[in-house]
Parts: sequence; C-alpha cells; structure tokens
Amino acid sequence: NVLIVVGTVTMVVAFLGCMGAIKENKCLLLSFFSLLLLILLIEVTAAIILFFYEKQVTNYIKSDMKQALKHQNDTGIMEAWNRIQTQLHCCGVSNDTDWGDAVPNTCCPPDVNPCTSKHYFTKGCFGQVQMWFESNFLLLGIAVICVSIIQVLGMSFAMTMYCQICNNYKSYDN
Repeated sequence: NVLIVVGTVTMVVAFLGCMGAIKENKCLLLSFFSLLLLILLIEVTAAIILFFYEKQVTNYIKSDMKQALKHQNDTGIMEAWNRIQTQLHCCGVSNDTDWGDAVPNTCCPPDVNPCTSKHYFTKGCFGQVQMWFESNFLLLGIAVICVSIIQVLGMSFAMTMYCQICNNYKSYDN
C-alpha cells in the first residue's frame, strides 16, 4: 500500500512538472516546485527523526516483526518472512522459538529435508536485517543523497523556467 501511494504521488508530481514545462504554465511549475520542496522537507524531517529516535525506531521495528509472526494466515506476510529467512539465513525475530510450534521450512538450509529443530538457523532475522543495513549504510546514504540532488535540481529548473516565463511576459508588455 505504501508503494502504491508513493508511486501515485511521484506520478502526480512528475505530471505537474512535465505539463508545466511543456505548456509553460506558471501555476503548474510553481505547484511542481512546491510539492518537490514539501517532499524534500518530509525526507529531511524523517531523517532527523530517525537519527534522534534510533533506539525507539529499532524497538518499534522489532515489536512489529514479532507481531507479524502472529499473522501466519496472511500469505503476503508469510512470503515476506520466507524470503527474508531464505536470503539472510535466519529464523524468527530472535531465534526459532519466536515461531512457537509452527516453524516454517525456510528456517532450514534449502538442502536439508526434513527440516528439524537441529537444522534451524541459529541467528534471528532482526539481527541479520540490522547487520544488512549497517553493511549497506554507505550505499543507502549515497542513494538518498542522489535522490535529494535530483529533487533540488528539479526545483531549480522549475523555478528557472518559472522566472523565464515571467520575464517573457514582461517583455511582451513593453
């Protein structure tokens, strides 16, 4: 659902920018600039909140992961858990006991059959996910900075075109 909302907002903002540039419409260009500025401010605010409340966010994610284990009927959640456990070679949030009696086969290496408690992965997925983020922190930071630069460039180009359109209208008045 979050991806659908983000995709829709991105499409609307891009549409405003394209139509504003093609039609040389000041209102659309100003709307495009304003929305890009708002999105950039939201991103900066989220980064600051994550920085200052890292422990609370970490605890929230851990409790949310444990809550997700209780929804074993939801196929989307189970597919996500299966993918995480298979790729990161982990089991449960802290260990296999988080699953209770219904430990899935993805808690074992793929070549082990049948999957029994002596074959379960010993590491919990929360620690593995945390290690993945820590090891890819530089790449994630570079990606965020690149997106921010693109946003600032889009805002700069929109405002430049807006000012150029204003100047052209003034020259017609003389």
